[in-house]
Amino acid sequence: MSKKLIYVGYDLFLDLKLYKIPSKILNHLKKKNKFLKFVKIKNQNSKYVSKISVYWGNRITNDIIQNAKNLKWIHFGSIGYDRVNLNEMKFRKIMVTNSKGTMESSVMVTILGFMITLSRGFKKIHDLRAINKLSRETFDKHFESISDLENQVCLIVGMGQVGLKLKKVCSILGMKVLAIKKNNINNKKDVYSLKQLNKIIVKADYVVNLLPLNNETFEIFDLNIFKCMKKDAYFINVGRGKTVNENHLYEALKKKYFAGGALDVFYDEPLNKNSKLLKLHNLMITPHIAGLHNKYWKKESALFESNLDRYIDSKKLINQLV
Repeated sequence: MSKKLIYVGYDLFLDLKLYKIPSKILNHLKKKNKFLKFVKIKNQNSKYVSKISVYWGNRITNDIIQNAKNLKWIHFGSIGYDRVNLNEMKFRKIMVTNSKGTMESSVMVTILGFMITLSRGFKKIHDLRAINKLSRETFDKHFESISDLENQVCLIVGMGQVGLKLKKVCSILGMKVLAIKKNNINNKKDVYSLKQLNKIIVKADYVVNLLPLNNETFEIFDLNIFKCMKKDAYFINVGRGKTVNENHLYEALKKKYFAGGALDVFYDEPLNKNSKLLKLHNLMITPHIAGLHNKYWKKESALFESNLDRYIDSKKLINQLV
């Protein structure tokens, strides 16, 4: 690629450490490549949107894509890439990469944290402490719901890199792991298709949703699925919010079709402060921080810089989806 001026648009500039590119990273990239110009892209009307050939961020829209006539490469700072249609990008010859490899361990540890918190009754302990009634006597009524995870079944719905890491840890803890995977070409044992979800979910003590969002997974977790869960099971969602019908989830938890759950992602984000989900005592909620960890920018900047070098040299990109 000829070294003419390359406009790199980015949207990771929210005033939050996970979403704001550290200035030292931008300065390093600018110093290394004198022919790069980094510009903020807030929306389709941004000043430089028609000039950018590279987009780095998570908030790209169809309008931005349509107005970015010179766009050649989109890099997501996340693992998810559901904001773009890969078939359309392939047709338009726009390369798409994601940040696989930067946050899988963090997401896995978050899931594990949820599972341990739920199995050991830590949320119940926190709630008792909040009303100044924490004692062995008050906690005793929860005796039957406290487990050590051994011999329990974890169903991973959407087996990818995070799921594989979780499976290893669950196995060490003596758990049995079942998985839902889009393609089970080799008919592996304990691996099932998405169409079998309602039949397999009845076996699970912990249902971990790691599904991406697409036409097949939209609101796949609804009341019919929740009613199939075991009475003492837990539902954990760190995948995509819109794979769950939240009204149905609320009803299922309110009526205690299953024991409880944990959410890190939501149908609409950020979660409305008046959301009825916040009133459920059997639901843990975190503000979409499963991927957050203090080494993220070190990994993310190394990945983007390596791919930027490859882009300039017209080589295949790391994590290239199309």
